[in-house]
Amino acid sequence: MLYFENVFTQLNENSERTRNRSEVNTPMNCSSWVYSQYLKHNWVVVVEKSFFADSFNLYGIVSNDSVEQRALQIILDENFENNGEILEMAERIFMQVHARYIMSSNGLQAVRRKYESGVFGICPRFLCEGQHLLPYGSSPVPNVGKACGWCPKCNDVYRSDLDIDGAYFGPSFPHFFTQMLKDTVKTKPSKSSSFQYFGIETEKNSDLIPKTIPHANEDI
Repeated sequence: MLYFENVFTQLNENSERTRNRSEVNTPMNCSSWVYSQYLKHNWVVVVEKSFFADSFNLYGIVSNDSVEQRALQIILDENFENNGEILEMAERIFMQVHARYIMSSNGLQAVRRKYESGVFGICPRFLCEGQHLLPYGSSPVPNVGKACGWCPKCNDVYRSDLDIDGAYFGPSFPHFFTQMLKDTVKTKPSKSSSFQYFGIETEKNSDLIPKTIPHANEDI
């Protein structure tokens, strides 16, 4: 993988200014706590409150454990506790539910709007010609690694300068996105530089100089 830093800053600053001007009030279908997470991380989308209310979407994430249930109440605005452990669990649950939500129909459209606006950055590779990136997480488990940008053209991963956990997206999302929204991610095959010697194209592994030098008593 190739890693480039500080290639996302300008686009993120522009989209942040736009969001601050146009989105001030909490949407009716979203809890205030979830919306605060949305304002905190520019790459995060607004997860509908009804998505959390469906127990199917929480399967394997939220159990009957008291700490997890109290954290879920914070997410749904049913109760708020200024408890570090509970708040940390709430954010952990939100990361994993967010990763599921963006694979739903509404979630895909929310990410699509950000992708088309270039919120996730552009590929720094010259031959990708300003291709917009998609969010990528190396692991679906929280606190394993930060979110990166994945390029649909060169299939490389680039490090973001944003401090956002990769569990918000997981490793499968960008590939799922490109398959579900093929009309949105229209990418030509990635270009590559050719190997040339004095203007003559050669094979990548060809050698113009012999690998062995003949001995003095051998015929050249």
